[in-house]
Amino acid sequence: MRQEGEVKYCNISKDIFLKHIEHNYKFIKEKLPLLEKLDPDAIHDIRVTSRRNRALFTEYKHFLPKKIRKEYISENKKITKLLGKRREFDVLYQLIISIKNDNPQVLSDFTYDYLLNSVDKIRKREEKNCFLAKQILEKRDDKCFSDFQIQFFTRHCIYKYGRDRILLAINNVNNEYKYIKKINNPLNEEIHQFRIILKKTRYLFEIYKEIYKNPLNKWLNIMKEIQNFLGNWNDYRILLITIEQQDKKGIKFNELKEYIYDILIMNLKKAKITVEENINRDFIKTNRIEINKICNSHICLL
Repeated sequence: MRQEGEVKYCNISKDIFLKHIEHNYKFIKEKLPLLEKLDPDAIHDIRVTSRRNRALFTEYKHFLPKKIRKEYISENKKITKLLGKRREFDVLYQLIISIKNDNPQVLSDFTYDYLLNSVDKIRKREEKNCFLAKQILEKRDDKCFSDFQIQFFTRHCIYKYGRDRILLAINNVNNEYKYIKKINNPLNEEIHQFRIILKKTRYLFEIYKEIYKNPLNKWLNIMKEIQNFLGNWNDYRILLITIEQQDKKGIKFNELKEYIYDILIMNLKKAKITVEENINRDFIKTNRIEINKICNSHICLL
């Protein structure tokens, strides 16, 4: 029997948290030797996992001690930032090679070599930040699990709290898309903001799919497809920004810019079609009903 003054908490919330955090840090540990070798996939995987960790600690603000939560959010944010520029220019480096192989007419040998060397210089400058990220993660690895073997001191139920967070995120995605739907300019900043919202929503849904499996898996499958198009859109957008900076130095990339602009339009169009075909009013309504049904049948009576 629970004693007077004892804090009752939702056991499932702790189980979900530990499952995610243990998986994430074990995954990072496996990737560290490849990070030492500056493997592009490892850099990407660790960076994405650091974002997932940030989402997890943010979601658990009512379930974890503030000091621990802030420490881990700050550290994972630093990892994301340290690996960011190297990841960005790894993608650009491969993108330039791909364009030259597939469409050599839009990129002369001279401009190809010039652009590739310019990008590679930045990649090399970022090596030190990759090694710094590795050092931080190596220090954390042996200690992190002991930080979380604690009783969650909250009276929040993960089902109710998660339900409210999910429904809020769905509203945010739906409202943001209303602006995107009207945009035809593929360089509009609102598209980038929509992409960020989708990414954060996906990380959030990955946390709660443990308890809201079927409705969230539907969302995750759709968002993954949209993100693929918007991810391609963003890669070419960054490449366009990069070559426009080179334009200022007197190096012209007119044919390449036209080619990139067409790809931006195509990917934006495909992303919109995917939203229109999948995230309609009936889908959202049915999804909400299913989420509420799961919540009402599992809600903890604290």
